[in-house]
Amino acid sequence: MNSNVSKTKLVSFISIVIAIIILGHYWNIHNGYKNEVSSRSQSSDEKLSEGSDKTRNYIVTDNVEFKMETKQTQKKLTKCGDIEEDIRRSSLEQVKPLLPKVPQSHKIKKGIEPLCREDTRPIPDNRLTDEESKRQQSCINNFKTDHAKGSGQFWSGDTQFIRHKHHKYLNSESVVLDIGGNKGEDAEAIIKDYNPGVYVILEPIKTLYKALITMFKKNPNVVLYDFGLGKKNDKFFVNVVGHGGDATSVFIENNKKDSCLLRVYNTTEFLIRLGVSCFDVDLITINCEGCEYDILETLLSTNITQRFRHIQFATHPTLKHLKQPAERYCEIQEKLSRTHVISYQYKFCWESWTRKDIATK
Repeated sequence: MNSNVSKTKLVSFISIVIAIIILGHYWNIHNGYKNEVSSRSQSSDEKLSEGSDKTRNYIVTDNVEFKMETKQTQKKLTKCGDIEEDIRRSSLEQVKPLLPKVPQSHKIKKGIEPLCREDTRPIPDNRLTDEESKRQQSCINNFKTDHAKGSGQFWSGDTQFIRHKHHKYLNSESVVLDIGGNKGEDAEAIIKDYNPGVYVILEPIKTLYKALITMFKKNPNVVLYDFGLGKKNDKFFVNVVGHGGDATSVFIENNKKDSCLLRVYNTTEFLIRLGVSCFDVDLITINCEGCEYDILETLLSTNITQRFRHIQFATHPTLKHLKQPAERYCEIQEKLSRTHVISYQYKFCWESWTRKDIATK
């Protein structure tokens, strides 16, 4: 009997030892796995930490976080060198008010609200009157004749340079907005002749914009922005047309995404941010291959038109995808004549208007 008890105790002891050995084996495996995972995780974090600041940048757009390469390493996405950041950017925050630069003689009021925003209001019932509609229809009927005549005269000899030489009212205190800076030909001529105190240029094509920066880098009076204006905020991909892009337009066949980016912002909002509601602008000159229609129609829908002493513009009515150019041009003529009078005109080509209170002086 004692022998059986001893055997039972021995078996129990051996079973316990085996169980301890097995448990110990599994314990070592578990700890080893944890250490390996921890080591790998630490190594991975170290590598991410080492490389993240050099190759990654987090950009928040519309409350969504995007991970993208830094500006220095971003791949150029278009022929004009536009990068991801250019395509994502969609605000006017970069626009700085001109008020500190504008002479006191041009300011109409200090404004209780910043930038006199409350002073810019839509014009109620902005439709043409019956009499204006009759004149519009007559203008439309004469489109082909007037366009041929106006274009022929403007591009004859040196007549075209009237867009530079006409503005003898400009001086060192003047404020000028140049919408469609292009290669800088107009800006360079006007600055050379009149040296305005403030000259703002908008040019949305990146290659042209960079060239303008180089051209005017030594002139502290020049302010440059790399976008255009229209009725609403929008982005387009356009083919560069002409000599170095000087005829590029959204109204030509140009929807290839590897061409060039063109960003536009609402005209009224840009002008308010610039502070135009608070002061008079001596001249706005608009030459942007068809966008003139959207800009002028937007201007004429509010009372901000009255802040411009002189308005000069081209029209480009023969662009392929420009909708109803004759009808729109003729309506613009009627609405603009409510506040301004013609100072020179080559119909359907180039012209300039002067505010009535200044024209009668």
